[in-house]
Amino acid sequence: MAKAKQQTTTEMMVELAKMFVSTDNAEPAELQAADKKVGKTKERRLEWAVNFAQQSPDIMTKADVYNSNLELALFLYPPLALTKEPVPYNASSFINPQRIPELKERFLKHIKAAATGMGFSFPVSHSCINVDESGISYHITAMAGTKEYFAAQLEHAELTLAQLIGQHWGYIGFCDPKKHGCGRYFLKSRSDREFCSKTCVNRSTTYRQRGKEPAA
Repeated sequence: MAKAKQQTTTEMMVELAKMFVSTDNAEPAELQAADKKVGKTKERRLEWAVNFAQQSPDIMTKADVYNSNLELALFLYPPLALTKEPVPYNASSFINPQRIPELKERFLKHIKAAATGMGFSFPVSHSCINVDESGISYHITAMAGTKEYFAAQLEHAELTLAQLIGQHWGYIGFCDPKKHGCGRYFLKSRSDREFCSKTCVNRSTTYRQRGKEPAA
């Protein structure tokens, strides 16, 4: 079997440029709208990340991918919402759209581990972690446009998610189908909450009263 040809850095940059070519700039109004969806509080941001991880890339349009990337940028760089000027839609602040499905898989893996109460770990390289009176922050040390930079972008996102999960340990829930739940992960409002919504609570209650067994 022929070995797949490895892309050079130049070829990777060309492919990346093709991904970003449809939109030159992210406008301030777009960034502010994305910021509202992500939220300001740690709880809202974690809830956004849990939902983001569960969005199926198979049904996303180009517009959906663009909007998700804007929201992801605000998840990673909240000060972008304060800008008064358009922000270039390129690899400096935004993740390669082709790698968003991979990032969702990584997020979901960590979320599943947290929901079961298990710890998790992942390797990090080409990033610098800063700790001061404002908390913990990260910045990428790899040169922009390199393979290491693209990998570090995903690691930066994972670090941001991991910090939020750690601050809310025990509050990632799973709406268990074995109890007539919908099968989604969610952020609990209380540590003993079992279901993601009133709809799932009511369904579970009704089915239990009727003696109906959950689907296998």
